[in-house]
Amino acid sequence: MLERLREPQWRFARIPLGTVLVLGGVIGFLPLVGFWMLPLGLMILAIDIPLAGRLLDRLTKLGRRLKDFFRRRTNR
Repeated sequence: MLERLREPQWRFARIPLGTVLVLGGVIGFLPLVGFWMLPLGLMILAIDIPLAGRLLDRLTKLGRRLKDFFRRRTNR
């Protein structure tokens, strides 16, 4: 299924799906929709939109820095 989603003819399904996931991730404080939707939506959008890939890279780097920060704080 995921391999089929990457095929060029599925572009018109990927962009709305990615957009809905990103918007759902923005309101991630609600039950059922969560912050997990934001990176997933960016991953889907990054196939077609380079800006989404750059945002995903920044989000990944921020997550790693936060993880390292909290790991150092708890090991004191």
